[in-house]
Amino acid sequence: DLHELNVTGATSGTYPLLMVGAADDGAIYAGNLTTDGAASSYRLYRWPSDAPAIAPTVVYSGNPSPGISQRWGDTMDVRGSGTNTQILIGSRAGTNAVIFTTTDGTTFTPQNINITGATGGDFGLGIAFAEGDSFWGKANGRSLRQFSFDLATGTGAVLRTHGSAEIPNSVSPIGYSPELKMLAGISVASVTHLRLYEIPAAPGI
Repeated sequence: DLHELNVTGATSGTYPLLMVGAADDGAIYAGNLTTDGAASSYRLYRWPSDAPAIAPTVVYSGNPSPGISQRWGDTMDVRGSGTNTQILIGSRAGTNAVIFTTTDGTTFTPQNINITGATGGDFGLGIAFAEGDSFWGKANGRSLRQFSFDLATGTGAVLRTHGSAEIPNSVSPIGYSPELKMLAGISVASVTHLRLYEIPAAPGI
């Protein structure tokens, strides 16, 4: 089914709305695009449902990585529900990801994650939660990589890499199902080319 969201009030950023995701409880989240989070706020919006009469509320506005100037909004993924909702975004050209968490389901706090071993832009155009405290990242011309993260320390690391012999460098936007162990990716060389991969969980995850 097609549903129309009420976007009243979504006016900030280079693009007021860019990426959209849905939580397990049906809440809808969307973020804007800012080319410099230190100069122009990254904003997250929330709709409790996709009912067209409901306007969004702002659940976060600011620089997700204080003191760091990065482009935010090209990627986003959502998982969980209620107070267990997590929202993941990646910087376009940096080695920082951010995970938003909430204690009340309606106000979100960012935790900056600095990924050791990552190259700037590794998850700039494709990002998706994986099993546990890990996520997949991708960009055009880059290998698919899985990264760990620790919310308590704000750190992460590269878990494994799948090079171009396995997954073409042209694949950028991705989605992943931890339950099915399936990853889907779109090749930017041909936007009608959707690839589907079965990827077992990494050891220890």
